[in-house]
Amino acid sequence: MSQKAYNPMKSFLILILFTLSSLQSQEMNYEKALAEYKAAAYQESLQTIREIFKVEKPRYELHYLAAFNYWNLKEWKAAVNHFQAAIKFKPEDTNAYIDIIKLYSSAQLYKPALELCEDAIRRFPQEPRFKFQQVALLLKYGRIDVSLEIIEKLKLTLPEDYRPLALESNIYYMKRDFEKAEISLKWASALAPNNANLKNNLALIYEQMALISLKANDKEKAKINLELAKAQIDSAVSSSQNSIYIENQKRITNSFTGL
Repeated sequence: MSQKAYNPMKSFLILILFTLSSLQSQEMNYEKALAEYKAAAYQESLQTIREIFKVEKPRYELHYLAAFNYWNLKEWKAAVNHFQAAIKFKPEDTNAYIDIIKLYSSAQLYKPALELCEDAIRRFPQEPRFKFQQVALLLKYGRIDVSLEIIEKLKLTLPEDYRPLALESNIYYMKRDFEKAEISLKWASALAPNNANLKNNLALIYEQMALISLKANDKEKAKINLELAKAQIDSAVSSSQNSIYIENQKRITNSFTGL
């Protein structure tokens, strides 16, 4: 009986086709898990990820997606575990550290958030986002003076970045020092003139200044501040139909027309 000769090229092509088919199937499954996550079907997305783990090795994207699913389910520990697993694949990925810090903050776990933030600052000294997170966390503990010191350093190292100034303005707003809050935010707005959030916040500052003027029976000054507030919030709403901006616009407009 004649035997067919072994064809290594044919076997190689079969192997390639099998591998490509397998990879395509895995990618389709990942896309399915991602689509389920976007549809807020978090349990279904996690189940799809578990099925993928049965047939392929863990990878960064799968752990990251699993982390966000658990985050939305408020299963903090599982979410952190998957973020940490993702970091093992990309140890220099600062986004994962930022997301863990934000997760801790959203769960009001400020102590581990601050500890991780300080560790990340040592590990990635050139990444300013960790300093921004540090300031936000220090403010949770009422450490305003330390926060302002950090911001001053950020303003020196990032002179063209509006974010330190926006943070500074928020701190002065919390302290009800609205004049300083206005100065910082106007400076920030000069660096980011199309930022709708800055315009919204500036409108809120002018609104508070108007209320102070009204308490002092200075209606003329109150009207000027409300007019400034209305101009800022109208500009913010024209840039973004954010529901919070729209609510602020209604309130400020009613106050202005009521004078």
